[in-house]
Amino acid sequence: MNRYDHVIIDLYRHGAVDGPPALYGHTDILPSAQGGRALVRHLNNNTSLQSIVTSPLRRCKNSATEYAETGEVALATDLDFMEMNFGDWDGVPFETLLDQKDQLMNFWSDPSRVTPPNGEKLVEFRYRVLRGWDRLIADPVSAHIGLVVHGGVIRLILSAILDIDYRNPKIFSQLSIDYASQTRIEISHYDGDTFPIVKFINKPAPDEETP
Repeated sequence: MNRYDHVIIDLYRHGAVDGPPALYGHTDILPSAQGGRALVRHLNNNTSLQSIVTSPLRRCKNSATEYAETGEVALATDLDFMEMNFGDWDGVPFETLLDQKDQLMNFWSDPSRVTPPNGEKLVEFRYRVLRGWDRLIADPVSAHIGLVVHGGVIRLILSAILDIDYRNPKIFSQLSIDYASQTRIEISHYDGDTFPIVKFINKPAPDEETP
């Protein structure tokens, strides 16, 4: 049973990663030093956070753990919030996939019908993410949660809240969710119903302080 009538969930995308351009799904790449700092800086700027839930992948978890330990905030990990598994393309630099350019373009053009070789289907990815989301909002761990996850995860959550067809490729190609950005969802519970409201999307991390 939900313990809070009103819950704020701030969705943060991980910072920039330490690697060449590629589809990083389940590949456990580290954040870059600058990317990690940007996310921690953004989390530190949110002084009312009471708990953190994170993807287990290090580009999310490392920064979430650093923030949680410094701010003495409760931290939990949820496998359902991992990024999509891109199969044989996962973590492979685009420059080495030139012979598969047509297949990649077909995937970006219609991800609900085209699945990366040995990868996760979009419908399966969506089911997993929304399973985690539904569990989180049904029994939130605090009244203000920071959810540190991936761009694809955030887009699927937004599409569900706004009742946008998740199969529309524009969600993934034209909805900008930048590294270390913040997206806020406010959820009210009233008379057994849940009312989520999107307050803002893709708020950038504050600039690094100049010495």
